[in-house]
Amino acid sequence: MKKIAPLILTLFAFNASAIDIKSRLLDFQQIQEELKCSTEYKYVASAFKVKHRETINCSDVDWAEKALSKVANLKPDAPMVNLELLTRDNGASFDIGETVRIPLHLTFTNQWGQVFNSYAIGTDAILYHEYSHAIFGKRIGKLFYPKLKALAERLSRFKIYRQKAYAEGNPRNVVEYYTKQIESIEERVKTHNELEKYHLSSPYNELFADLMAVLVTNNRNAIFNALYYDEMTDEAYQLIKLRSFEDQNTKYDNRGLYEEHGELALVRQYIGEEILPKIFKNKNEEELKKELIKIVLDSIEAQMDERIRKNAFKISPMHSNTSLIEEIKQRYLRKTNFID
Repeated sequence: MKKIAPLILTLFAFNASAIDIKSRLLDFQQIQEELKCSTEYKYVASAFKVKHRETINCSDVDWAEKALSKVANLKPDAPMVNLELLTRDNGASFDIGETVRIPLHLTFTNQWGQVFNSYAIGTDAILYHEYSHAIFGKRIGKLFYPKLKALAERLSRFKIYRQKAYAEGNPRNVVEYYTKQIESIEERVKTHNELEKYHLSSPYNELFADLMAVLVTNNRNAIFNALYYDEMTDEAYQLIKLRSFEDQNTKYDNRGLYEEHGELALVRQYIGEEILPKIFKNKNEEELKKELIKIVLDSIEAQMDERIRKNAFKISPMHSNTSLIEEIKQRYLRKTNFID
């Protein structure tokens, strides 16, 4: 793939940098205003605009609900989430609990602090990706780090309760109570005994969220397109290539494979080259997508279970990629007739 600007850029990321659990879970800025919408949503529990001065309204929540529904069509047990909306920002995130933060327009910042706007027409794929983290957590999180997941959900709820209390004028001084609860949970999270399992799941989580965005958009380069901007460095460009589901001729000596977003690049290439062409535009496309999602989640569960049993929390990218590819391949062969 040559370094050229795609016509349409859609998707997520934290400017392709690794984000640790603290920034995902503990360091969200205070949200400012709840959006009270007349529509009853199926996937949006509550929606807030982060900055009071920004022009964000219920039409933006309607957009988000529609985007979430496209993901849920492929994974019908998808959960409800809270939304934190910004007009412009350089990242999107899911807090492990119940809250997605999403900008309406994605921006990028270079090493000198210059800000560039994305080419994206809307940020739907960003939301597909982030919402898929919530789906992953519901399945894998509750299986492998259930106490941490429950704590994260509780933290999300207390933060929402606090914001609503602010909006209501802090009746009975409940803001102080919620703040103490939040601080207590944040301290418990920092040293939680399931953190190692959470970190083990992170590369699988990123792979799954990328895949869901690709399946909704029918675009193997949905993630690459979202992260690309003309002024990016060659190093950053090499990193975002690892998010593509096309064959990028990635080798195991690529340093980007040691970063959680890029670690499973070879699995992405395998799925993109060997499976997706047999799904896209197939008359049973939606059914085949759902089957692939199940196979990938089952395969991730099996790999995590094996690694935890063997205490193999630190393995090489070659091992993590080849093991998961073989797991997916064998499960797909048993379930379908579409792979030689």
